[in-house]
Amino acid sequence: EQNFDDYEIVVVNNGDEKVEDIIEKNKKNREVKLINYNEKRSPAVSANIGIKNSHGEWICFLDDDDELLPYYLEELNKNIEPNDNWLLITGILKKGNKEKVFILKELSKNKIVLDPFKLLFKMDYIYKWANIIRREIYENLGYFDENLPVAEDIDFTWRLSLNGYKFKFIEKPLYFYQYSVLRRKMGKNIQAYTIMHKKFKNLLIKDRQIYAKFYYNLGWFYLRLKEDKKAYRYFKKSFFLKPGFKSFIRILETKLELNKKFNFEKFLNKITGRFWLLED
Repeated sequence: EQNFDDYEIVVVNNGDEKVEDIIEKNKKNREVKLINYNEKRSPAVSANIGIKNSHGEWICFLDDDDELLPYYLEELNKNIEPNDNWLLITGILKKGNKEKVFILKELSKNKIVLDPFKLLFKMDYIYKWANIIRREIYENLGYFDENLPVAEDIDFTWRLSLNGYKFKFIEKPLYFYQYSVLRRKMGKNIQAYTIMHKKFKNLLIKDRQIYAKFYYNLGWFYLRLKEDKKAYRYFKKSFFLKPGFKSFIRILETKLELNKKFNFEKFLNKITGRFWLLED
């Protein structure tokens, strides 16, 4: 239901769900390329297959539980200029019947950011859906890392930044993102961060703020798994690299094992208005 007509659709299906009937009913006058494969591999594999089987100059992603607003492609096309390589879009987080516009306060409309990865990593705003990237950049940088079980978008955004690419920010919300924090995925996040730590350690140690955030995220993953002792260790590392109120509260929370006494995490998210991190 896009207002803009110059695009192609590539569906990569790596699940057990049969999608042929859905595509047949919805493709109308537009051809849809369907690629089925039965291997249960990482999201990076599906993304790379989609990129390699498309022909467009720009690549956008849509997850199967999300939604594009009708003016999504029209707005992207309106904002693209000849020298642009990377657009960052605003999304709307959805969880149940609640919605929240996910916008970066540090950005003004169409501002070019000098240190994009540092900002995006700090703000937890590194998602495939939010990044609209010119096709040739994937070819130049080697696509998503298929060794990562998750967080391939963090890894790729890091490489974008390290290679000097700057993004243009589009403030108008264009994407509905169905947000979920699944405890069963935390182990994959820890595995991915371990791999990235080996890949980028020499760069991490050069920036205490990014390294502190890296450790904070690891601590949070362990916190979600209710492994307070491991979480405490990483929150402590984060605090010593760059002292902050959030990491200090987390140190107290995990050292005193507050979540074993009452649902401190839910209480904290409720009073801070972070509804999307509350337990279902």
